[in-house]
Amino acid sequence: MNYFVKLGHVYTAQNNLQKHLAEQVRRYDNMLVESPDLLMQHVKRMVDMANIAFPRCRVMSANLSDPHRAGGNHTVSIGELATYTVYPVAGEIEELSALTKPVRSRSLPADNAQQLSLL
Repeated sequence: MNYFVKLGHVYTAQNNLQKHLAEQVRRYDNMLVESPDLLMQHVKRMVDMANIAFPRCRVMSANLSDPHRAGGNHTVSIGELATYTVYPVAGEIEELSALTKPVRSRSLPADNAQQLSLL
């Protein structure tokens, strides 16, 4: 099953670590993933690498929420900086050519003389 990732919000960054992460989180916005756990692995690795790159800043962490608390959708949060909502994909739209059928054209209206003879 595929999931659609939507970046919900990004709060104002307060230090260099948060500025760096605020730029990075946009990479996963509007993407499809195979599972929320896979997104969580990528986000956690991104956050861990940023924590190493900016050791003087307060450490950030990533969390995956229980879908029952978020209305059936998963949420991935990065500290209090950003939140992704992960929606299950309901299905795919078929190719347009498979959906369209030839349209029957209507016949032109009869002239007045024919209309009267039909009555």
